[in-house]
Amino acid sequence: MKARKLIVLMTMAGLFLFMTGRSMASENEWYEHGRGNSGSSAKFYGVVESLPDNGYEGIWIIDGRKVVVTNQTYVEEEYGKAATGAYVEVKGSYSGDTFRAYKIEVKRGGNYAPPSSSKFYGVVDWMPEDGKEGVWIISGKAVKVNRHTRIKEEHGRLSAGTTVEVKGNPSGEIFIATEIEVKGR
Repeated sequence: MKARKLIVLMTMAGLFLFMTGRSMASENEWYEHGRGNSGSSAKFYGVVESLPDNGYEGIWIIDGRKVVVTNQTYVEEEYGKAATGAYVEVKGSYSGDTFRAYKIEVKRGGNYAPPSSSKFYGVVDWMPEDGKEGVWIISGKAVKVNRHTRIKEEHGRLSAGTTVEVKGNPSGEIFIATEIEVKGR
């Protein structure tokens, strides 16, 4: 009898989700209606990887996706500053291949590392000579380092040949570093 009640409840819950269009996906997955259709609305969550140099208007990169932000986009910063490393909810619509945001809400500020974040250890093969920002090569992996990446040099000076621990988020073929810590030579 209990099994029958459980099956009925599960069927009703599934029917409810189907009828309302609600998703039980995780925060890191897309929640959308009609992806790719012109003018369709969509929502997703992700980490801000880059912002325009002058203010908020322009192209943002959020979890590897290009997002157009205009002076009409509402940016809500109740839970932190909209900056590189912040975890945000993005609402908007598609216009061809472009995602245009009408609202970006900061869910967690700072260098947020979602549950899907990871770390690895490696040796710095190459890093930009003129500073620390740019794409580095660490044990053969492309690693994006920006002004918000935390560099820890407590165990030595960072240079080519240094062993490091890299924390961050994979984004396609590149790893976005939120922290690089020197572990030794």
